[in-house]
Amino acid sequence: MRNDSVVLMTNNLSLQRSVMAFSLIIPFSLSVQFVEGSSLDVLIAARDAVHLGSRLLTHPLYGNLRPHQQPFRSVMMEKTTDGLVDLESLSMIEEAVFLYRRFENTLPLPARLPPQVREDYALVDLELMRESVERYGGRLAYSPNLYQGMLPENESLYAKENFYAKENLYAKENFVDENFHVKIKGGENNAG
Repeated sequence: MRNDSVVLMTNNLSLQRSVMAFSLIIPFSLSVQFVEGSSLDVLIAARDAVHLGSRLLTHPLYGNLRPHQQPFRSVMMEKTTDGLVDLESLSMIEEAVFLYRRFENTLPLPARLPPQVREDYALVDLELMRESVERYGGRLAYSPNLYQGMLPENESLYAKENFYAKENLYAKENFVDENFHVKIKGGENNAG
């Protein structure tokens, strides 16, 4: 398998940012496709990709969490160019979509959760995907203390998108060094 064919589909902005941030210091070809919406929306996007010939690399129902218990869903896939549908991937993703549709009216939407609750769920999803991301050539630049001291404690990671863009935290020289330490203007945190 060629690494440039691996795609991570997710509705977890923290996971997307973590993968993208690390790729600035050590380039790898894992691409991230952010899917706006619910966990069901991620599964539908993954199903559409499977119909076009992509193959699942992770199980869409990872983590043993019921659909109404986790607002985030992430799926790793291998893009293929042969156009053939992988029947095992198709079966798994269709089963996952069917299951999630049964809970469609009770699925938590990330944007509707209180900031701290949303960040906790995002961290759970990130940690569940860590091994898979690393298995397929990626790394995560994340530390629970990554943003400590930069934002007021009551501010949400998601609510401060403009802050991150203005501070350019994803610039190579300001984010992760060769020892995997997060470098932030005015301080340094370990990205363990």
